[in-house]
Amino acid sequence: MHQWIKDFAPDVAATAQRFALAIALSLASTLLAIALTNSLFIELADVWFRLVAGLSIAAVFAVAGVLYGESHAKSGLTYWLVAYGLPALAIGLIQVESFALIVAPMLAPISLLWLSLSPFTKVGQGEQREEIQNRFWWMNHRAIITAIVAGFGFVLIALGFVATERAMSVLFGIRASSLFYEYLLPFTGMFLTPVYWLSTIPRVSEYSEKEISEPDFLSRAIGFLGQFVLTPFLLIYALILLAYALQILISRALPEGMLSWMVLGFTIIGAANWLVLHPKFMHKRPLVKYFRRFWFWLTLVPIALYWLAVFVRIDAYGLTPDRIGLIAGGLWATTLSLAFLSKKFADIRLIPGLALAMFLIWSVGPWNLVNLPQIHQAMRLDTAIYNATPATQTTGGPYEWTDETAAIARGAFQFLFSSAGDREKLAQVLSRHGITLDLDNMNSFSVLQELGLDPSDSQNPAAALLDMRTPNGYIFDASRTPFVLGPLSLRANYAVSVGLLDFKTEPNGFKVSKPGQGEKLVQLQTWLDRQSGDRISQPVLEFEFAGTNYRLVISSIRLFPETSQAPLQVQHISGVLYGDQRPTEE
Repeated sequence: MHQWIKDFAPDVAATAQRFALAIALSLASTLLAIALTNSLFIELADVWFRLVAGLSIAAVFAVAGVLYGESHAKSGLTYWLVAYGLPALAIGLIQVESFALIVAPMLAPISLLWLSLSPFTKVGQGEQREEIQNRFWWMNHRAIITAIVAGFGFVLIALGFVATERAMSVLFGIRASSLFYEYLLPFTGMFLTPVYWLSTIPRVSEYSEKEISEPDFLSRAIGFLGQFVLTPFLLIYALILLAYALQILISRALPEGMLSWMVLGFTIIGAANWLVLHPKFMHKRPLVKYFRRFWFWLTLVPIALYWLAVFVRIDAYGLTPDRIGLIAGGLWATTLSLAFLSKKFADIRLIPGLALAMFLIWSVGPWNLVNLPQIHQAMRLDTAIYNATPATQTTGGPYEWTDETAAIARGAFQFLFSSAGDREKLAQVLSRHGITLDLDNMNSFSVLQELGLDPSDSQNPAAALLDMRTPNGYIFDASRTPFVLGPLSLRANYAVSVGLLDFKTEPNGFKVSKPGQGEKLVQLQTWLDRQSGDRISQPVLEFEFAGTNYRLVISSIRLFPETSQAPLQVQHISGVLYGDQRPTEE
């Protein structure tokens, strides 16, 4: 059998032999994902989904391990750790739910950055270093181009599946949508497409100097975009940012908050353009010559503005994951500019290499981008309460606030209230001041009232947000609606599909619809009236639509309750949808 495959599909055999571990991990991830999407594993679904993610990320690390081994000796402890240790570690770490020491989802971008660098870890000197950079550019250039081709090929196959399924249904009455969309399409996208892409990845030893000095058509086309599209745009935008800096100096006004993201995007696109224009055949072109001469000098003033804007926001509102991301981006851009301006350390591998370092630094350890903001905001709230004055000195109670301390307290409170993990920090801070919170039954309105902060304050629109959860261990009789249609996670302003139904939040509830069968508004007020205060005591929400009875078992809900000024507004509903009939398309 192996010889038959080798004779009739040599690329498949060679690819399977070269990337055996990565293909095995990808196949396991794909089959498990298909099983989950078809509700074959209802129990502990979150654990299974994390395993799918872990297997997928491990497959990327496994590919990187193969490329590392092809440019280094395939022996020794380092090789075994890179080739097999990192994939195993990825599977284990992605299972970690707590963000106290690691942000496991960040392993995905870390794996891709490591994939781009793994064959090129030798530093080198002089001509050797220049050749390593050329090989780095050549391999990543090929990998990105073939990934785009693979993606386009998947789109064509998907269109072919749609056409075939429709033709079978219309012409012969054969209903095969489940086969095509629930099995064949995800198997093609998650397994066959990546395997095809793996077959296009060259070996480092296949590099030739002609790849840089005599580029092919695609290299020239991409170089054209870099020279005549990205370069003029970046130079003009640099002049705009310099003019803005001059305006700040003249008006003595602080930069706007959005400036940080604008500058970060500007530097990222500039670094990408630097990579595009790396081949020597581009360097004699006038625009490219000026770009390479002045680009990193032009980033210095925008980066200075960037840091000013970031520190102004942190000083006013504290750390958040977004601002940690801005700090990481600023460190990356600053270090990159200084390295290239020094000439001695200039190396295109620093562009993904420094990004990889930033992801690692801010993803591992108690200072990670999720845990550090929680700690900082908890300290801000703690300090604000200490600086406030109890309204009754002898008995305690609500506090009297200055405008400054009230603003700090509200901002920190809103951040810590935003997720379950942060609420544990919130409860710890408030407990030190004699306020006890029930994490399963709390809402911002009552807590702010207890602190003496006005929940209806116009500057705090989220203050009246009601957050309700179903206690653990709730037992639900599903005999009247035996078909599990899937988990529902519905957020404001976003539509989702579950069980062939479309859901979207609306005033006073949510709208359920289905193509060709109309729509219906499911009211929530009656369901809310059945609950015990702020706790979900009866999580089952029943509704009928298009001849089918549905029951949504709500595990948590966040909403703005109805007032005389505004209707009930849903921010998030999480639960599981059940039906008394198997869903059909028609």
